[in-house]
Amino acid sequence: MLNNRFSFWFALSVTCFGLVSGNGYCLAAVFEENSYSLKLAQVESDLHNKKASVTAQNLQYEEYMAAGYEADKNRDYLAALVHFQKALVIRPQDSFAERAIINITSYAFDRYMQAGYTADRNQNYQVALVNFEKAQQIKPDSVYALTAIGNMKQYLAANAQSTQKPSTNGRNLLLMIAGLIITALVGAGVLFLLLKKGTTPPQESTEENLTSNTPPQNTVVEIPAAQSQVNPKVESSPIIASTNGNLNQVESSSAMLVSPSSSISKLDIVPELIEDLNTSDRSIRRKTIWELAQRADSRAMKPLVELMINVDSQERSLILEAMTQIASRTLKPMNQALMLSLEDENSQVRQNAIRDLTRVYDLMSQVTKRLSQAVEDSDAQVQETAKWALQQLNQMPQVPWEMTAMQDNKDSTNRM
Repeated sequence: MLNNRFSFWFALSVTCFGLVSGNGYCLAAVFEENSYSLKLAQVESDLHNKKASVTAQNLQYEEYMAAGYEADKNRDYLAALVHFQKALVIRPQDSFAERAIINITSYAFDRYMQAGYTADRNQNYQVALVNFEKAQQIKPDSVYALTAIGNMKQYLAANAQSTQKPSTNGRNLLLMIAGLIITALVGAGVLFLLLKKGTTPPQESTEENLTSNTPPQNTVVEIPAAQSQVNPKVESSPIIASTNGNLNQVESSSAMLVSPSSSISKLDIVPELIEDLNTSDRSIRRKTIWELAQRADSRAMKPLVELMINVDSQERSLILEAMTQIASRTLKPMNQALMLSLEDENSQVRQNAIRDLTRVYDLMSQVTKRLSQAVEDSDAQVQETAKWALQQLNQMPQVPWEMTAMQDNKDSTNRM
């Protein structure tokens, strides 16, 4: 009886243990399956978010690039540079954005500087200052832009002082004129009272005084010989007095010849500026280079070239830009002269003009060779700038006979 009970309880316990362990295994399997589903959903969500982020970045990149090209087309170079820089932040190693930044940095800086120089020559210093500041924003380390900005500020300050001084002088002049008028009125009143109290002289005596004070008619006064010896080229001009006592000519010709020569000597300061290039003070040299660039005198070309050997890279950049300004303003009249010579009636003159143009072409070919070498420079910006310059040179119109030869070659190729 006891054995039967023990067997019953043992079987019952084994059955219960199997049921409990089976349910636990099932619960563990269900839990593991649910956690795997959650992880899979999380990964899918992350991928979706990442794709959405990449898509948004691509759209933003394209928007920045399109806005940069549009601003460049409208010649708003600063805005274009900002858009291209934002696009490069989104794609740090993007070649299109890097090339756009290099190109706009090179030619936008040059155009702003040229606009500033033009406004400076027209004495529109405020517009010049705005353009120089835009150029300095593109190249913050440009010494020439900083120098130009400082000079424009000095010119504007000098103009402001000159406008204030005339107003002050005008008030002083009005006060002085008013004082003179009051003094004249008081003097006239006193004189009137004195004449009224005194006795009037006879009429004959007054007429005699008038005739004695009046110089003879058509009196000729010659310039002394001493003045004619000082200025031998100037003829002595007689001074003729009229019957009413007024002189017809009161200025001597010798005095008129002094002022033009003195003003010319004051204006021609190019030799003094060339001598200032040899000073040891860098600030004076920079200001001198700036003044020579503004005057565009070809006499400064050789001294500037000689100075480039003994100065640092910053001053070399200043000298190079100054020489560019001088050359550009010197080549314009030479170009006009060559164009007029090509239309001259004399055939010999036209031939000489063509020979001179071939010399200019030889210089251009040398420059093109050097630019082709600069394309392989170690610096990436130098390479991009050289490529841009070659593209600008390649945009020159073709010669008509070259176009005809190319067309003939195409026709012969098609026939074959």
